[in-house]
Amino acid sequence: MSSAAWLPLRVACSTGLRVGDVVRLRGWQVRENGVVFCAEKTGKWGFAPCSASLARTLRKGIAARDYVFPSKTKRKAHITRQAVWARVKAACKKAGIDPRGVSPHSFRKFFAVDLLSKSDLHTVQEALQHSSIYVTEQYAFSDWSTGENAFLSVKRCDVPLIIGQILPLVEKLVDKAVQNLYNDFRRDTSERS
Repeated sequence: MSSAAWLPLRVACSTGLRVGDVVRLRGWQVRENGVVFCAEKTGKWGFAPCSASLARTLRKGIAARDYVFPSKTKRKAHITRQAVWARVKAACKKAGIDPRGVSPHSFRKFFAVDLLSKSDLHTVQEALQHSSIYVTEQYAFSDWSTGENAFLSVKRCDVPLIIGQILPLVEKLVDKAVQNLYNDFRRDTSERS
């Protein structure tokens, strides 16, 4: 498949937009450093930053009113989410990967997990336009390497993974608390002397 065929997924991975919102982008929505969009699911307008090189690629040869990802079969229409889904499934099969665990939405989840590694949960919530922090927390417990399975509840077999992610943070907090207690103890004993 050509790099143009994968461009909608590159946009989803770089911006966190849902694939349905990506395929509906028009030329006027692409700015030098990101895209202006209206989320189909919520009706909320937003701005998703992206690299200048990606923005240039998206604007290349596109008039303001034209779709960035035009349909090859229908005039004045954009490609569909289903067309992007079919590309993902075909690529998985070609690579020998079970396509059941991969979808275009995986790229949005990957974006969320990556952003969370660089910022905090509220920043991710804002970037994804989630109305509830609890929805964003589901993304936080996605598979850290792929961003997949955010919709699944935590299972007993996931506990070691979660503990592995949380334990270093807890250890730092405990170490700091113990150090503070020790310092307080030393200060108290020196004041008594």
